[in-house]
Amino acid sequence: LKEEDPMYSRSACLIYAVIIVLFFAAHPFAKTGFAQTSMPEEKSYNENGLKHFKKGYYELAPKQQKSEAARQYGLAEEEFKKAIAIDEGYLEAHVNLARLYYIQKKYEKASAEYGKVVELDPWNIDHYVNLAVTLTELGKFDEAMQILEEAKTRTTDAHALRQLDKYMDRINEDNR
Repeated sequence: LKEEDPMYSRSACLIYAVIIVLFFAAHPFAKTGFAQTSMPEEKSYNENGLKHFKKGYYELAPKQQKSEAARQYGLAEEEFKKAIAIDEGYLEAHVNLARLYYIQKKYEKASAEYGKVVELDPWNIDHYVNLAVTLTELGKFDEAMQILEEAKTRTTDAHALRQLDKYMDRINEDNR
């Protein structure tokens, strides 16, 4: 390279930079994850929890393998809790834990988790509905109605409001 020619050295540097980038992009370790950013630990725990949940719920429970399904649910719970321990505000892990508790009929725990979900994501009407459904399982009809009333303040969508009214009508029927 000629030091006196600044364009020549800039061009050479650019060419070397392109070669280096192409080398690293084509190198085998780029495909193994070494060159990629890794998944945050809490997301990894949540994904592992989902794998256990799905195995228990979709594979084992339908085959009446209840004890193995329960074992998978226990593993899922541990993973979701690890994710939450790392990031208390990790919405997806709270939703998954709440759903896990609900399908296990652990309604007190499910309602506590769905309550946290509503706190974390107060504009998602589905979370209010899930909390209300869980509260009705506990026989807490008045609380469920209050939750649905609160949900109605979070939307102006006419269809969503009609659906919430339908849910409230069902709760009133169940409460008779």
